[in-house]
Amino acid sequence: MELPVPMGSAIKNISSMAKNKKNIVTKGLSGALNKQIVFKQYKNFQVVGKYPNMDGIIPSEGQKKQRSLMGKAATIASEISNDPVKSAPYRETYKNEETTLYKFILKDIMKKMGKNEP
Repeated sequence: MELPVPMGSAIKNISSMAKNKKNIVTKGLSGALNKQIVFKQYKNFQVVGKYPNMDGIIPSEGQKKQRSLMGKAATIASEISNDPVKSAPYRETYKNEETTLYKFILKDIMKKMGKNEP
């Protein structure tokens, strides 16, 4: 059975993963568990999948640069989304029910940071 893929997701096929809705045991779990399974949170459901094997994977210079950019943007987005004053302008334009305010802010920051990169 093919499961719906969230818009903008890097996941192309999540049919081999378990989809979880409203489970009180796993509610709020996010991240890896003993490097065997991974819990991923989406707006209305949670996906449980196999921990990725990244042995032997060497990131390119572009990937390293993108990861660094993403880390900086995530820090800024978290700071803004947790501050009611700083997040007020974003809250005015945030209308999307499919994503969180944090992701909305992160996307905007990534766009701005990407434009400033050479």
